[in-house]
Amino acid sequence: MESLHLYIQYILDPTVRFEKSIDKPAEVDAEKKSIYEPIVEDMKKKYNIKFDIQVIGILIGARGSMSNYTKTLLKDLNLPASLFVDIATSVVNGSI
Repeated sequence: MESLHLYIQYILDPTVRFEKSIDKPAEVDAEKKSIYEPIVEDMKKKYNIKFDIQVIGILIGARGSMSNYTKTLLKDLNLPASLFVDIATSVVNGSI
């Protein structure tokens, strides 16, 4: 059976937050979806994309930490573990 991930393209938008709460990962995800989802259909038409596009907001802590929610999400996408470090480093460096 083929992976469903083959038929989905992802917009991953990591962001750094300084405040902590148990709901913060879901809040960041909802925030990013509200920004990008309204333009997904236009992007699909403009670039002739036949796949579904899923928007995912990724929460990175101020010191580069990732919540279990974020780690699970990235693992579910079958992304290599080394990407966790690359994403966190890039986002934190970009926020300085």
